[in-house]
Amino acid sequence: VSVTGNRSTLYETGEKGEIINHYIVKITNRSHLTDNISLVCPDGIEFNTRTPRFPLKLKSGETQKIYLSLIHSAKQLSPGPNRIELQLNSQIDPENRIREPVVFFMPETIRIPQ
Repeated sequence: VSVTGNRSTLYETGEKGEIINHYIVKITNRSHLTDNISLVCPDGIEFNTRTPRFPLKLKSGETQKIYLSLIHSAKQLSPGPNRIELQLNSQIDPENRIREPVVFFMPETIRIPQ
């Protein structure tokens, strides 16, 4: 798994004042079996993807690139960079959980549209 932040824009503000960060996630299935991979985000953070969607079905040796948006509407994160952890879970091996740290940028102030 590799996660790269799309830093052409550190963050954007959604219609309801939520903060959105964009990432490119590359996932490779290194097992000998086809697997379904699910994504779990920390509390207060939702995600959205362009195709393909989660759970992600990967054949043995297959790699997929996913454009991921993390959406944060709560106010528990500090202004500036925050370290959060994404978790990827394997369906065929529930003990196989990959935790991947990412940086989520928050603005100094949050403006909620009227």
